[in-house]
Amino acid sequence: QRIQSLSESLKNALIEAPKKSELFDKLNECYQILDKRQATQKQAHEEACKSNYEELKPHLVAVQEGVKTATIFKEWRDTLRTIQGELQEKTLTRESRQELYDIVHACYEEMDKRREQAQEEYEKIKWEKRKSAEIIPPKK
Repeated sequence: QRIQSLSESLKNALIEAPKKSELFDKLNECYQILDKRQATQKQAHEEACKSNYEELKPHLVAVQEGVKTATIFKEWRDTLRTIQGELQEKTLTRESRQELYDIVHACYEEMDKRREQAQEEYEKIKWEKRKSAEIIPPKK
């Protein structure tokens, strides 16, 4: 922004043409330096995003597979919470972050679904036991 304001000021300034040209050349150098810095920063950001994604994705896929066969979910929930904390701290692209959060949400949904199924089975067994206890008359 400062370079742009200098450029605007220079356009309107009453300066001899050779000096004005020299100043514009200096401004162009500043733009080029700024462009190089921004390109370097962008590349570093993209590399960090890729590295973080490649680090987190296998962990989440492993958790997703583990959740499919788990019977006790507390450890898996703790692991997911830890990974969610890492997701918040790590630099990621919007698309990568969304993809990873989608996996996290799918894991939670799978655990909830399996927990509900287990609860239904427990209630069914409990009901059948209670029902069978009522049918059998007590011995005298």
